[in-house]
Amino acid sequence: MQLFETAEIANFSPAEQGAYENSLKYYRDLNNVVDTSRQEGEDSGAARIVVRQLEKRFGQLLDSVLEEVRSLGIEASEALGEALMDFESLGDLEK
Repeated sequence: MQLFETAEIANFSPAEQGAYENSLKYYRDLNNVVDTSRQEGEDSGAARIVVRQLEKRFGQLLDSVLEEVRSLGIEASEALGEALMDFESLGDLEK
């Protein structure tokens, strides 16, 4: 089936090949946008959980601290979430 599809594409006229390539590029771009959005959603979700944990433990956080925690990727957020269990104060977060 895949060989048939490849042969069919090879027989496209130049205009059809151009349209096919544009369609394929659009499809790949759209998939990349979805993948990026999904990753950003995971990153922000992990950061939200860490912020809630920090605020529950230490109270209201400074805006600068909130921005820094929210900018972390998912792996860093997870590591911070684990580490904050050992924090005695907000000073430990700065370290």
